[in-house]
Amino acid sequence: MKIGELVQQGDVLLKRVGEIPAEARKVSSENGFLILAKGEATGHAHKIAATPHVELLEYDGKLWLKIKKLTPLEHEEHHILKIESGEYEIGRVRERDHFSRITREVED
Repeated sequence: MKIGELVQQGDVLLKRVGEIPAEARKVSSENGFLILAKGEATGHAHKIAATPHVELLEYDGKLWLKIKKLTPLEHEEHHILKIESGEYEIGRVRERDHFSRITREVED
């Protein structure tokens, strides 16, 4: 997987980056999982088991993911994805309504 390539699970996007900002700080786990995003309607979450080979970081309102070995990304309504080792910026899928000229995040 090359820098800039994307992995998508529902409304969550992982974009492979060259490096995570040095100022980024670790995010604590919740009940043994690192939460990348929570569903607005169902409360389901895009999550990764908190293990020594995975770090979730936050900087300037953005989340970043550092993975040292192949890791499953889980969600109750989607297939499990295996995420390759590397560094990722976590984003959300956005949709554009060309008639109203509004861009908004997709809700999962």
